[in-house]
Amino acid sequence: MKKRHIVLGAATIALLSGMDIQSAKAIDLQISGFVRQEIAVKITGQRNQNNQAGDPYNGVVTPWTGISAGAGLTGTTTRPASYSKDNTFNQFDTRFELNLDSHLSDSLTAHVKLRGVYNEIGRVEDAFRGTNFYGGSFGYGHNSGGNLLEVTSKDAMLDLPSAYVDYNNGALWLRAGNQQIAWGEALFFRVADQVDGIDLRRHSVLGVAGEEYSDTRVPSPGLRGSYHFEGDNDITIEAYAQKFSPTILPALNDPYNPIPSQFYIDDREGYDKVSGEMNFGAKITGSIADYGLAAFAMFEHDANGVFQWATARNAGPLNGQALSTYFGGALPTNAGGTYNNPAVPATNVLSSAFTTNPTGVYSAQEWFHYAAMSRLDGINGLNTSLNNFPIGSVPAAGLGVANACSAANGGAGNWGAGQINITDKATATCILNTFFFSGSLTGFLSREYPYQKIFGTSINHIFEGTPDSFLDQLIARVEVSYTPNKKFTAADLGPPKVHGEYQIAGILEKYYKFSTDFPATYMVGQYLHKSKSDIFGRYTGNLDTAPGYSPKGQTGGTNYFAFAMQQPSPTLKYRFDFTMLSDAQGGWLFQPGVKYKPSEHLQFDLYSNLVYSTASANTYTNFAQGAEWAREVFVRATYYF
Repeated sequence: MKKRHIVLGAATIALLSGMDIQSAKAIDLQISGFVRQEIAVKITGQRNQNNQAGDPYNGVVTPWTGISAGAGLTGTTTRPASYSKDNTFNQFDTRFELNLDSHLSDSLTAHVKLRGVYNEIGRVEDAFRGTNFYGGSFGYGHNSGGNLLEVTSKDAMLDLPSAYVDYNNGALWLRAGNQQIAWGEALFFRVADQVDGIDLRRHSVLGVAGEEYSDTRVPSPGLRGSYHFEGDNDITIEAYAQKFSPTILPALNDPYNPIPSQFYIDDREGYDKVSGEMNFGAKITGSIADYGLAAFAMFEHDANGVFQWATARNAGPLNGQALSTYFGGALPTNAGGTYNNPAVPATNVLSSAFTTNPTGVYSAQEWFHYAAMSRLDGINGLNTSLNNFPIGSVPAAGLGVANACSAANGGAGNWGAGQINITDKATATCILNTFFFSGSLTGFLSREYPYQKIFGTSINHIFEGTPDSFLDQLIARVEVSYTPNKKFTAADLGPPKVHGEYQIAGILEKYYKFSTDFPATYMVGQYLHKSKSDIFGRYTGNLDTAPGYSPKGQTGGTNYFAFAMQQPSPTLKYRFDFTMLSDAQGGWLFQPGVKYKPSEHLQFDLYSNLVYSTASANTYTNFAQGAEWAREVFVRATYYF
């Protein structure tokens, strides 16, 4: 990328700042940046089932039976077929970046990056029309994204991902301002790279793999510094203090939305509890003989958070009039589910985790399908929602339905408050369909950001062999981290599961010339083991799910294998990439691609994301299941200046 140097002389600075001409000093300001169009096109007929437009139950007539035929709670339900919409494009973004670099003095430099993104997908695809892509990530108009240096509208964002000053004085280095902090060397795998959350609103995790998380790490204001000690062991101590910023999820009905849109995520309350908190960390690196060593510790709030059932905030509680026999007539409503009982305060009605909503869940079958796809427990999730958030102002409401359905299916019919314990699909189906008689339901979830401590170490070694052999200059690394008492989202969306988790990553990295006519090929192979979660952070006890059944869980942790290579052409105008990720359960991601740079100012990137699962379609056992809709080809056309 070409950088233009602009020298602002004394007269110019005086004019801009009002300083005296004689006292103003020249500033060397470097300006660079780019303008880019980014487009991703689907190459599969599958839709993202997490979105309304991709719900497989749209237009499907689904039979259901409630408490009893005598109560008239039998028949069918049909999710509106009009909700289904195809899309050709997954991404249609225009973006720019402007970089400003200045040498303020011999020891002081400044860097500012301005980034703007305009998301046009809602204008070219009816399936995403009206989606609030950027304007409300943290709910109810709260500061979207939790990023102080960000301004958003519904389909555009403008932020300063970098805005800091560097101070260098011999062995001392300091950086103050808005910044990313990236530790670790693993591709895909965030073993040491756990300082910052990630922003999934642009292209989720499906961008160019070789760029790792450089565009997705969430920046935050902080102070970072290091001190290098001269000597045989080459010791450097680094530390940081940085404001907490959470991982930012795509909006509901975004093309890359990972959470079923029948559920509303309330980020605001959990974020408000920790929005002013600081994260801290320290790392020491050095060497012994030919081995590089490092140890690190982080004390932070988990940026990814954990999810739990929450009290519904919207109007439209469950329709008590339709269920007057079982709700004791306590919640009479108008048609359509509007609360209409002046004898009971309206605020008391909202003691449920659900509200009626035309874009919610319509049937028990749909409920169980999405629970399994989300690696959750549809049966015990229902238990927890009823025990922790009794329906309506009368706790016996949900309890009465549960007891009636259980007795009708040969089970216990005398549970007390907070003791509902459904264990079979038939009883759960009866309860769910009884509630769905009131209309389709939207569930409410909260996201909390628990405090955690992470400790880790790494070791690396460069092998020496016969010159130009494959083993010569082969780099080997091992990264290990351990988080005691880490909290994970529970399969029933109740209190989090708490376990210590360790991660181990092994990395082999090599530049090798296969031909004298071509530059060296870069290759990296990696292995990751996680003891208590999968690559997306989902608890292993929640894995191996099937609709209508509790998760079987996955013992022994999870394992992943990755390989990447990059081959430049002899003229360096082309670079051919290939990346592969797999688990031991039949999940696969392939990303072939090519970069073409015909001139100093122009570059064209062409890549494909190919997501496949070779496991049974009846259970969810690997990372690719439920994400096959993400098969796409994406193009980036960039003009650099």
